[in-house]
Amino acid sequence: MKRGSWIGCAVGLMVSAATAAAASGKSLDIKTGLWEMSVVTESSGKLPMSDEEMRKLTPRQRAAIEKAVGANNGPRTRVIKSCVTREKLDRHNVFESAEAGMTCNNKKLTETRTDVTGSITCSKGAKRMSEEFSYHVRDREHVVGTFHVVRSEGANTLSVKGKQSGHWIGAACGATK
Repeated sequence: MKRGSWIGCAVGLMVSAATAAAASGKSLDIKTGLWEMSVVTESSGKLPMSDEEMRKLTPRQRAAIEKAVGANNGPRTRVIKSCVTREKLDRHNVFESAEAGMTCNNKKLTETRTDVTGSITCSKGAKRMSEEFSYHVRDREHVVGTFHVVRSEGANTLSVKGKQSGHWIGAACGATK
């Protein structure tokens, strides 16, 4: 899994939190449109790839992946933009960090128009993923939250903890998805 996909995961979690609230009829009270998210993550562990997948790589590819994952362990900050649409907010199960084909179960612990806290677990064969998240709407244009994602396959487990804060930029998303 690419390092950048964890950042997408964080934004997916924010949209997921909004979706969890929407699923219960308690939609988070945030504006739709272009959002900028500042995400601080701390990761540890090994890339969750099976031994079979690792054997398929050339020695050079494997060394590059192991070096990249090792270099990415520790704190990291990214700023990204994401388009939050009414469709994304109203759609159920928008847990974007889950891989295609994974079977997921979510548990919403709390949900109001200003707060969502929950968790999700997914699996596909030997692959496992669990997420815990908590988001708070400061006002319709500002959201803060925390998350913890653990992905594993076999003996390889990668843990990513993060904090994010986001603010609404405007109603038009342009080319940003």
